Amino acid sequence: MFWITETPTVISSSDWVLPILRRPIHWLRGLVNVWAQYGMYMMHIMKADRFTAVRLFDVYDMEVSDTESIRIARTKHMINPKLIVLYCHTLFGSYVELSHIAAQLQDDPIIYFSYSRRGVHPELATDSYNITGSTDILDKVLDHIQSIYPHTPIHAIGASAGTCLLIKYLGSSNRLKRIKSAVLISPGYNFLKSIQEIPPTVQVSLLNKLKSRYRHCMNPVLLQLTTLKDLALYHYTSTEYNSAQEYILNNDPCHFLNSINVPTIMISALDDFCFSGNITANHTDLPHTNKNITMVITKHGGHISFIDYRSIVPWSSRVAIEHIRSKLSLL
Repeated sequence: MFWITETPTVISSSDWVLPILRRPIHWLRGLVNVWAQYGMYMMHIMKADRFTAVRLFDVYDMEVSDTESIRIARTKHMINPKLIVLYCHTLFGSYVELSHIAAQLQDDPIIYFSYSRRGVHPELATDSYNITGSTDILDKVLDHIQSIYPHTPIHAIGASAGTCLLIKYLGSSNRLKRIKSAVLISPGYNFLKSIQEIPPTVQVSLLNKLKSRYRHCMNPVLLQLTTLKDLALYHYTSTEYNSAQEYILNNDPCHFLNSINVPTIMISALDDFCFSGNITANHTDLPHTNKNITMVITKHGGHISFIDYRSIVPWSSRVAIEHIRSKLSLL
């Protein structure tokens, strides 16, 4: 046998779940190792995404203030699309990520939007930095989408840090339900606890990459910090908050989970090296306290990779695609 089979654990208040979540997953035996999964994702899936993005997306800059702009990417223009997908990217990523999902949906009456948050592209003007993204900017992106397609429902997909942004938005700013549903891949249930549990060697690697990628919008003190926890706690100095505690209370996803007001699927792996499986296991009561949430938990999958024997499109992406098409079928 060349693979290891498991069926995901689904925790939901509903009796109905997506058919893909009832079927077994076949992980390639060599990819059960979390680092092998992540390496395959970065080497093959992300490489293919970059190629797909060049072919598929129209890309343009949008000003969000006098000194700041973001980069928007979208698929083909349609007169009357039935559905819009909005993707929120990872900490180090951009609109390029998960363009394989856009490619899978290109024959459907769907427009796929994504954007690069401030601080990601050095050539874009920026005067601020947020490790999980800004709900204010997300609101402006939604304004922009609805100015073009005012009556088309919007559904969201997020990965890693992008899930932190969506959890905060869905739990605090989605009162009008501008976003109708979401699929969150490797969600950060508790950001501060998660970064405290990341192994030291991984922390150093991530922190150095953060400093390199975002050097243009970090103050000198932030650049001298040596742990991710210190970075998160000190981040409030570049925001409007008065203290680290106030910043955490207003930004950590754990404070917004019970307020999510639309159907949301959260896909987590217990061997996730970034958002610990222990933290995922401690949140399994969520679907009972908030009936909008469905938790999907696998033993394998690592962080955002979820590569099985059909590795051209990761299993987590196929879940997102099936979710979007299930919503499309209801229109």
